[in-house]
Amino acid sequence: MKKLLVFALVFAALCGSATAETAWHYFAARFYGGVVENGGMIDSKPGYRELDMGSEAVYGLAFDMFMTEDFGLKFGLSQFANSASQLPSDPEYSGDRMDIDLEVTTLSVTGKRRFNCWDGLLAPWVGVGVDWSVIENDEREYLTTDSGLYKEDENTKVSNGLGAHLAAGLDLYPVKMSSLALMLETRYTAYSSSGPFEGDLNGALFLIGLKWDFGQRAF
Repeated sequence: MKKLLVFALVFAALCGSATAETAWHYFAARFYGGVVENGGMIDSKPGYRELDMGSEAVYGLAFDMFMTEDFGLKFGLSQFANSASQLPSDPEYSGDRMDIDLEVTTLSVTGKRRFNCWDGLLAPWVGVGVDWSVIENDEREYLTTDSGLYKEDENTKVSNGLGAHLAAGLDLYPVKMSSLALMLETRYTAYSSSGPFEGDLNGALFLIGLKWDFGQRAF
């Protein structure tokens, strides 16, 4: 997280200044963090019940590129990690558990339609896009014995997830001559996963961060 913040600050310093978002800003860089509402839903398996891992923090970087005044693409890279214990379905084995560490790295591409309001101080946008995720799932099973907990099994599963999302956001500039803006974004993604991962990551993201405009172009 700290490395991403340093990168964002250095990148902003190197880009130079520009006016608040208008039709001639061709590129933008974003650094953000937030919450993923579904930090992993793990299916039930023999001896264990379904596990809702709950919400989790997510962070990432994105890059905007506009081909016309109002339409463009946003390329994003984000990651979150979550941990929880899957509990047995039979109360007789209540001491047993399956510890799960989940890490999801996602590359997303979003087609955007943006709008300029209040002389460019507010720039709302809507978009649709696709996601490709690498899902790494570490599982460690512990069984209760007379001498205490015993690690029965441990394995790592790596899967791929393909998703589609709807998104909406708002870029808020403090003054007209600012190239730095506050960004807000919400997104809902539905996934189809392939590989050994048994569960789903469908859900909403709520993001806040900073956006830096650069690269002027007369369309």
